[in-house]
Amino acid sequence: PTDILFRIRHGLAGERLPRRTVFVPEPIAWSPVPEMLAGVADAYRARVRDTLGCLAGQARRTRMSIREIGWALVVRARGLGLAGPVVDVGGAAVVTAAFLAGAADFTALLVVWMCVLAARTAVSSAAILFHDATLKRYPAWQDVGRLFVAAVVEPVVFRPLTAVWTVQAGWNALRAMRTR
Repeated sequence: PTDILFRIRHGLAGERLPRRTVFVPEPIAWSPVPEMLAGVADAYRARVRDTLGCLAGQARRTRMSIREIGWALVVRARGLGLAGPVVDVGGAAVVTAAFLAGAADFTALLVVWMCVLAARTAVSSAAILFHDATLKRYPAWQDVGRLFVAAVVEPVVFRPLTAVWTVQAGWNALRAMRTR
């Protein structure tokens, strides 16, 4: 009876069956992509809200195991990453306002804007190049070209949107914490 219980409990792990590893290039699971901009905004705000909730939960804990400390560092890094769009767009907005008020010259305005655009475009371009160095998901050069065009447009269009969505989600999370 013990041998039968062992086989039931461990399934095929106790059997000596031939095994092989097979690489499957297509994803086994995926997330649905929103079709409208409002859906993208809701998904982004939910991600920000969940990250802020994790950060708040970790701040309340006094004792954590090594594994929990590791996950806390990952969540904090993600939380700092959420501040990126706000810092980018906020810095560009402050320098633009200073330029319009006469407190900054055109060179300072140009340097800040070019740094923000160049840094964001470089990060997106590096992601495309790393992806291209791995499995060729986009074999046509036109597809890769479209990705690079998106990498140039992203800092101008999507980054300000994510900054607004991050501030909205953070504000809503703070209001929710105060009402508890």
